[in-house]
Amino acid sequence: MKLSIGNQMIDAALDFPGRMRIAAEAGFDGVELWLGTPDLTLEHSDDDIRRLGAVLRDHGLACSSVASTLGWKALITDPDEAVFQRALAVARRQIEAAVLLGADGVLVVTGQVLPQVPFCQAWRRLVSGFRELGAYAAARGVRVGAETCPKLSKNLMTPGECLSFVRDVDSPAVGVYLDTANVLHSGYPHDFIRTLGTHLVRLHGKDLLPADAQGRQASTWPGQGVIDWAEVVAACAEVGYAGWMALEFGPPAGQSYGAGLCRAAVASARQVGILPAAR
Repeated sequence: MKLSIGNQMIDAALDFPGRMRIAAEAGFDGVELWLGTPDLTLEHSDDDIRRLGAVLRDHGLACSSVASTLGWKALITDPDEAVFQRALAVARRQIEAAVLLGADGVLVVTGQVLPQVPFCQAWRRLVSGFRELGAYAAARGVRVGAETCPKLSKNLMTPGECLSFVRDVDSPAVGVYLDTANVLHSGYPHDFIRTLGTHLVRLHGKDLLPADAQGRQASTWPGQGVIDWAEVVAACAEVGYAGWMALEFGPPAGQSYGAGLCRAAVASARQVGILPAAR
């Protein structure tokens, strides 16, 4: 697999080139850029985005994918047509940014099932939205990954539901962006991987620490928490997934994002078999 890290997971006090230098020196192959962070906003022009790509290339990095912080503000499952269209507009801009950055995958959040938006209604909206995005992405050589966030979204909660979603959308350009930690809410990452197979677009590599006295689990990098990474790596090998894993994690208590955490995360990824022991 190839390893990347989210642009917001590196020391925010540094400028973009400085953070890309840290990522490269730590041993990452690429960076996942998030639309809605200061590095990449809806106000950025195509040329602005191309300049980000040039910085990545200058440091020997690729853009692994384009995600977004904005999908939770305009839900793709919203019954309000204006909100639904805003969600699609954000996702289309992600696809355009991916093309400009030389990436072929994007992460799109899947809205929410709410008391006022029951499951069947939200499902119809979700499927119709991803069908539109699939057509837009296919024409540009990009795949759209629906992120698994079952605790918050109340959808894509099981491997079977993910498979039903992919089949209902029925587009080769639409699959699932699996977050290994998020799915612990309702299953196990290796089970999702084996069920979805070629429908996997990308993986978010995230682990969860054991629960504290209040039942809360902080996120960490692979190998530091409760996930069985040997099973995850084996499942990826079984289905032939050798694409990107983008790390997403919170810093340990009392620490902040920086070069040391990046190096530790890469070393741990090697230790659990995500990356070869020596490269």
